[in-house]
Amino acid sequence: MRWEDFDLEEAVWTIPGERSKNGRPHRVPLSAPAVELLRALEAGRVDDEPWVFASVGVGGYRATVAKALRRIHETSGVRDFTPHDIRRSVATHLASMGVQRLTIAKLLNHVERGITAVYERHSYDPEKRAALNAWAARLEQIVSGEPARAKVIPLRA
Repeated sequence: MRWEDFDLEEAVWTIPGERSKNGRPHRVPLSAPAVELLRALEAGRVDDEPWVFASVGVGGYRATVAKALRRIHETSGVRDFTPHDIRRSVATHLASMGVQRLTIAKLLNHVERGITAVYERHSYDPEKRAALNAWAARLEQIVSGEPARAKVIPLRA
């Protein structure tokens, strides 16, 4: 993740095609907590470092990711966790929250096949933003230990 890929005013992360898995540019809307975290990281940025999660030592950003993964393994006790598990978990939670499969696919930057995909060029940015805002709220509930709120509809007597 490079700082140049973020527009914190617009609250969007654009992954250039040359760095995305399918070779296509990918826009990821950012939730308010994500923007807040990035602004805090940016405030501590040193010497115009290009990487968001930089490493001062040998190995650069890959060493930073490896170190974070080791901490996750040690803290959680889960040894077979990989960063890809985050994508799977978020996609699964979003589906359980009622987010449409096509929106989830767009968030994951999966390429849709078929004739409709050739003609339909909607960015899905509003849908992706709504899904990630809902995920941010759900994640806050998980982290805080707050129970999920049920939708209660009052019934007439």
